[in-house]
Amino acid sequence: MMLISALSYLMIERKGIPGITNQKIGQILQQVAIFYQGETYTEKAISEGQYIKASALVKQELEILARIAEIEKGQEKDGSTPKVKHLSTDLRKQYGDMNDIAHIAKIGYLDLFSSIDKNSFRGVAFQPIFHAGVARCLYETHIYIFYNIVLQQISISEQLYPGDSELIVPPCRTMELVTGLFKKDGFFSGKVDENA
Repeated sequence: MMLISALSYLMIERKGIPGITNQKIGQILQQVAIFYQGETYTEKAISEGQYIKASALVKQELEILARIAEIEKGQEKDGSTPKVKHLSTDLRKQYGDMNDIAHIAKIGYLDLFSSIDKNSFRGVAFQPIFHAGVARCLYETHIYIFYNIVLQQISISEQLYPGDSELIVPPCRTMELVTGLFKKDGFFSGKVDENA
């Protein structure tokens, strides 16, 4: 909720007031807006146990981060999928996992997400099956992307309104609190509890 409030504040506080912009800023803002518009769908898919659908959404969010990195470096190519080489090693691994799940390419994932095992009975589950470890891993990745999107929007807001330092004070304070909570709780562990 803190990340949502920080990003919402940045996106609406100066709404309708032109800033100092250029093509690069415009392209990054477009990517941030795409993330912002779809964020609740990702969170809902994860919380409802729709892990295959959520994986496709998280994969796209990772591509948004990669595209932003490409835009910043002047390496974006129209019509091509963003290159995940611009992401950290951990996020590249997450991207590979999300890709396998989203493309329903690995039977092991399909069995995990859509099969029921009860003693000698094994069948297909027509309702989502909750897996705490999987949900946490997807949610951590989504939140980490969200965190980076907010940092990106703070940077863009500074560029759009260079003389308006008051604009970024509330979201910066929020991000300090979020960072402290993440450190305290050991968030972004990157580990899935297989026993959950």
